[in-house]
Amino acid sequence: MSGLRALAHRETASAPDAAQHPASSAGPRPVRIGSASPPLRVGVLVERRYLSQAQPSGLVAALRARGCRVRVIDPEASAVRVGDDRWLKGLDLIVARGRSWGLLCRLSCAEALGVPTIHRRAAIAAVHNKAEMAVALAAAGVPTPRTYLGPARRLGGRLRRSGRGAALVL
Repeated sequence: MSGLRALAHRETASAPDAAQHPASSAGPRPVRIGSASPPLRVGVLVERRYLSQAQPSGLVAALRARGCRVRVIDPEASAVRVGDDRWLKGLDLIVARGRSWGLLCRLSCAEALGVPTIHRRAAIAAVHNKAEMAVALAAAGVPTPRTYLGPARRLGGRLRRSGRGAALVL
């Protein structure tokens, strides 16, 4: 349990401050750490298509085995009015599994209200835009294959003229 609590604490400590989240002037709520604290209440925000997979099922089982109270939340099962935080009531932490817009919107709500999250909305959203991810990886100095940005028609012509054979992700 201490590893999960420490991870939750790191997420809280590294979360953007209240100035970046005008909806929450108090900033992220602290996650209780320590063996004497009440059980951690974790919301596992997960798309239905992942429910039968080893993860997040294994995570849910492991959390429950360690005494956590776990609520599985399917972002497509119901609608939530913006500003209505009842779906977050009683949760200390949200763990997300998925990349649908419904899941990302729920994560955005949780983060704006200061609920600590593991797997931040921005990190998950990055998988929707490969060009943006390539720019971020290059800026961070992460070695990546040669990457070009531009219209597919022009990029294909450029590579043909260069005489280099290359796999393209468009």
